[in-house]
Amino acid sequence: MSILFNLPEVIAQRGVRTAQAWSFQATERLATGKQINRGADDPSGVIAVGKLDQQIVIAQKKIEGLERSNLYLAAREGGLSAFSDMLLRLQEIATTGANTAGLSDAEMEGLRVEAEEIIRAIDFTANTYTFQGQQILQGFGSSQLGSTMIHPPTRDEASGDDDDARPTRPERPEAVRVGLNGLVVGAFSGELSFEELARGVESAVNQVAGARGAIGTQMRDNESQIRTLMSEFENTSAARSLIEDADYAKEVSERVRAQILEQASISAIDIARQQQTSVLSLIQNATDTGR
Repeated sequence: MSILFNLPEVIAQRGVRTAQAWSFQATERLATGKQINRGADDPSGVIAVGKLDQQIVIAQKKIEGLERSNLYLAAREGGLSAFSDMLLRLQEIATTGANTAGLSDAEMEGLRVEAEEIIRAIDFTANTYTFQGQQILQGFGSSQLGSTMIHPPTRDEASGDDDDARPTRPERPEAVRVGLNGLVVGAFSGELSFEELARGVESAVNQVAGARGAIGTQMRDNESQIRTLMSEFENTSAARSLIEDADYAKEVSERVRAQILEQASISAIDIARQQQTSVLSLIQNATDTGR
């Protein structure tokens, strides 16, 4: 054994430093929950995690966008559902008004008032129904709903003049497009028939139903995309976790192992020093004896 250089002690000291490094690494991983805390831990893993993070963020943003789209579509569909209820009642009024034989003037007046209230309610909803400050029912006002081509009566037809009094047959005015508001006014004023009003209401019902159907199709498509993106998000997150996240049981075991190795190395240092001291003592004794 060398007296000036204690090799066993040096080896044991290196063991202490190594064990302390392992213990620190395990403790750090347990504290952060990650097995990659710096680039030196796993250079290729850092690159892989960075790419997976990008995929996760992109999937999250797409999901959020589709969910916002569904909220918008649901709000729009809710407004159109209210239109459907109002149009069904207006359709009942048109059907009742067509059978004027059994209705009194007061009953007809009541139907007119109710029909006009429905028209006002439709316009109010179309102009004020918003989602996050944005009007979402534009194009569904009473002037656009149920828009129908109408041939207005000629002046003579409207006045009821006798055909024999007309020297020539008057030209029929060109057809004009009239919305629900005009159809209601025309039907109750006698300028238009209730049958024309009923056709306009039916057209409006179909228009609203078609819009609701398109919204439903879009929402189902969005939900399908959300499910696909959620699956992608989960799988990507799992792959990222496998690379970056720490294994708790493994790190606890590594920490305990490092602590045991550290204690063993410290004991080895003590033994090496004791051996060196013993050799020096023997030499000292031998020197003293030889004198």
